[in-house]
Amino acid sequence: MMSRAWRARDGLVLAAAAVAVIATGLSGSSYWIYSLCLVGIYAIVAVGFNIALGLAGQVSFAQVAFMAVGGYATGLLTTKAHASPWLALLASVVLGAVLAFFLNLPFLRLRGHYLGMATLALALGVQSFAENAGGITGGALGVFGVPSLTLGSFSLAAHSRFFVLVWLACGLCLAVYQLTARSHIGRAWRAVAARPDVSASLGIDVPRARILALVLAGAMAALSGGLLAEFLNYVAPDYFGLVMIGNIFFMVIVGGMGSLAGPLVGAAFVVLVPQEMSSLGQWQGVVLLAILLGVLVLWPTGLLGDPSAAGSITALLPARLRARPARVAENGS
Repeated sequence: MMSRAWRARDGLVLAAAAVAVIATGLSGSSYWIYSLCLVGIYAIVAVGFNIALGLAGQVSFAQVAFMAVGGYATGLLTTKAHASPWLALLASVVLGAVLAFFLNLPFLRLRGHYLGMATLALALGVQSFAENAGGITGGALGVFGVPSLTLGSFSLAAHSRFFVLVWLACGLCLAVYQLTARSHIGRAWRAVAARPDVSASLGIDVPRARILALVLAGAMAALSGGLLAEFLNYVAPDYFGLVMIGNIFFMVIVGGMGSLAGPLVGAAFVVLVPQEMSSLGQWQGVVLLAILLGVLVLWPTGLLGDPSAAGSITALLPARLRARPARVAENGS
C-alpha cells in the first residue's frame, strides 16, 4: 500500500514537472529557459547518484569526478582535436563509464563513510588535476570556446533550442532509471544495499551489482558534464569542486532517495531556491544547510524518498536517527 502511494506521488510530481517544462519552453522566457536548462543538466547527474545511493546503497561522491571527465572530454575533443560536438559528447559518456568501472574497482569492499571518504578524495583529486595540469586542461582558466551542438545547418546555440535537448536527455535518463529499478537488476541492487551478506548467499554477485550501478551513475554524470560544457561553451575546474559535490548530495537527499521524481525536485531546489535567496548574501549557505539537516531529521529518505531506501545514507547518521526510517518502513508495510 505504501509503495503504491509513493509511486502515485512520483507520478504526480513528474506530470507537474512535464507541464512546467512544456510551459516554460512555450513561454519563451529567457530567464526561465536558462534556469530550467541548468535544472535538467543537474537532474541528470542526480539521477545517476540516485542509482548509486538510492538503489544500490553506495555513498559515492565520485559523481562530480565523472561529471568533470565528461565536461573536459567534450571541451578538449571539440577545441583541440576539432571533433564533432556530438561525437565528443558520446565519447565523454563512454569515457565516463569506462573510468567509473576502473576507478571504482578498488572501492568495492568499502561501505558507508569509508566509501564516502575514498570517493571524496577521488573527486577532489580529479579537480586538483584539472586545476594544475595547465598544458592539458587549461589550468584554473579552463577551456574556452566549446562549440555548440548543431544538426546540419540547424544550431542548438540558442538556449531555447538547447532546452529541448537537455530535457530529452533528462527524460532518457529517468526512463533508464525506471526500467532498471523495476527489473531484476533493481531488485538485486536493493537487496545488496540492505543485506549484502544475505544477497551473496542467495547467489547475487555483490561486486558485479555494485560496479554496474556505479558505471551507470558515472555515464550519467559524464553526460551531465558534457551537456554543461556545451551549454556554457566553457568548462573550468571551479565547476567540479566541493560546491558541486554538496549540490549533488543535496539534490538526492532533499528530493528523495529511491524516488524517480526526487532528483528533479532536488535539482529544481538547488538551482532555483538560491536564486530567490540571493538577497541573504553570506547567510544563504547557512539557510541551505539548515534545510538539509531538517530534511535528514524529519524525512531521512528525502521529501519523495522511498522508505525501503532508508538503509543507505542513514548509515552515516547517529544510531538514534538511523532507527527512525526503519520504523517508518515497518509501519508502512
